[in-house]
Amino acid sequence: MSYSITNIEYGIGPWGTEWLYGMVGNPKPGEEENNVHSVTLLQGEGRNILVDTGIAASNPAKKALWDSLITECNGVEWALEQVNLKPEDIDTVILTHAHIDHVGGMEVMTNAHFYIQQAEFEAWEKMTTQPEYQQLTLPAAFPPDYPVIRKMIDEGRVTLLNGDVTNLLPGIDIHVVYNCHSVAEQIVVVNNGENEGETTKVKVANEAGHVVETELTSGSSERKVKYLIAGDVACRPANLVGMGDWHAFLIPILGRSGSARNVAETYQWILDQIHGDMSRLVLTHDVTMTDRFESEPLDDLLHIHYVVK
Repeated sequence: MSYSITNIEYGIGPWGTEWLYGMVGNPKPGEEENNVHSVTLLQGEGRNILVDTGIAASNPAKKALWDSLITECNGVEWALEQVNLKPEDIDTVILTHAHIDHVGGMEVMTNAHFYIQQAEFEAWEKMTTQPEYQQLTLPAAFPPDYPVIRKMIDEGRVTLLNGDVTNLLPGIDIHVVYNCHSVAEQIVVVNNGENEGETTKVKVANEAGHVVETELTSGSSERKVKYLIAGDVACRPANLVGMGDWHAFLIPILGRSGSARNVAETYQWILDQIHGDMSRLVLTHDVTMTDRFESEPLDDLLHIHYVVK
């Protein structure tokens, strides 16, 4: 089983580099960089599987909130339109975590079944009702979303998972990382096939943090090549390999509600899974995706990325 993998940007806005790279080792202290917002579409055997839902810009309250936070927010309906789909065409959604820009479009996915970690949803459901947690929940969470999701759970439209899952769908595994960017964040692992002797161009990050192209040739009769959709655990490949004179992990503080050490250990796991090949890693907010994927501009700021056609 092989899937096409398409990442579609729907929004963009600047963040201070301290949020993206942390304080120590930050290659650009005091500066800002654009952060994109995106969803990732997996297609195979007639299925339309979405990783995260983005923001439903048709919801006026969500549109107003996100317009106050970023430069441009077109929303998930617009994103799907760019690949000739509508929200009702999505049959499955895997939610990496329960922040607004990842669950904020569930209401328009009327025909989809959703998967999220139970610990993740219940933690954010609880935190949004307790004022003591406001520093963690604002603006990451949109409190009115959680009763809606709870109703979907009661209706059987949401499956609450507990831990890693092998073959959640054919060729798609779930790996859970705890207390990193969020409470229990799902990394989606897509296992696609590759034939013996097939030479592929891959893009890796060098010691300077720049993405460079090289070639790899497969040696087995057929092997499974892992592609990771890793949500918000990292913002850039540079988080995993360093940048400039800093040859170590750069841990972002963007929305981090867990442990920096857990983030670092997750980075090592990711690097091991993809063998350092950044052309097999999709990150929700990564403005550098145009450096390693075949990309097409959607407007002056946003792009669609063809990770696997």
